This record gives sequence, C-alpha cells and structure tokens, in this order.
Amino acid sequence: MQGLNQQNQMLAQNQLVGNAYNQAYNQANQNMQTAGSQAMQGAGLGLQGVAAEQAGYGQAGQAATNLSNIGNQALGAEQSIYGAQQATGATQQAQEQARMAQAQRNWDQEIAYPQQQLSNMSNMLRGLPMQGTGTQSTYETGPSGIQNIASLGLGAAGISRLMRNAKGGMIRSGGLGAIALKNLV
Repeated sequence: MQGLNQQNQMLAQNQLVGNAYNQAYNQANQNMQTAGSQAMQGAGLGLQGVAAEQAGYGQAGQAATNLSNIGNQALGAEQSIYGAQQATGATQQAQEQARMAQAQRNWDQEIAYPQQQLSNMSNMLRGLPMQGTGTQSTYETGPSGIQNIASLGLGAAGISRLMRNAKGGMIRSGGLGAIALKNLV
C-alpha cells in the first residue's frame, strides 16, 4: 500500500509539474506572440512616423517653392514700379528740358528784339523792302544795358529828326542818329 500511495503521489506530482510546464509554455508562447504583435505595431508606427516625416519634408519643400514664387512675383512688381517711375521721370525731364529750351529761345528773341527793331527802322529810312528776319541762338555776351539804352535813344533821335525833316520837305543826312543807323547797316 505504501508503494501504491507513493506511486499515486508521484503520478499526481508529475501531473502537477506537467500542467505547470504546460501552463508556463502556453503563457510564454502567448507573451511571445503579444510581444511580436506589439513589435510589429511599433514597427508599423515607426514606418508611419517615417512617412509622416517625409510628407513634412515634402510640405516644407512646397512651402519653400511657394515663398520663392512669391518673392519672384514681388521682385517683378517692384521692377515694374521702378520702370514706371523711370518712364515718368524721363517724361518729366523731357518736359522740363523743352520748357527750358523754349525759355532760352524766348530770351534770345527778347535780347535780339531791339536790334531787329533798329534794323527795321533803318530799312524803312532807306526805303528798302523789309526782309524777313530769323533768329539764331548764339551764346555770346550781348551789349550792356547802357549800350542798349544809348542805341535806342540814338535810333529814336534819328527817327524824330527824320520826321521833322520830312515835314519840312527836306531830308538831311548827318547827326548822331544817321551815324548810328549807318553803323547798324
């Protein structure tokens, strides 16, 4: 009986150890499968992270391209503005140059006017047909104000004397007016 008891205890003990080994194996197998599954999920998440990172690089590249395009558009707009300003400035400069040239022509005519008048008076006194006068711009020093006044005075005196003599029926040559008119022609 003792042998049977011992045999039953050993069988029971073997069965307990076998069940324990079986449970340990099953648990370890399940743990390995869970770990493998989690590792696969982690690898999948890692790949998703890499894909997201690459997408971020792509978006950053696209944003850089957009900024470059915006910069080029802004540069083009500024160049267009500068071109318009240059054209406006050139137009203003041309208008100002034309105004200054006209002012110079007016000044030249104003300076030449007394001489033209004396020449016309001289032609009238001599009975010559009037000739067209033109203007030529030369940049020389003109007569002084005193010389202009003196020549006008002499011309007026000559005309006055001519008119007085014409009333009397006799024209005399001589005097300062005649000398001035003779020098003019």
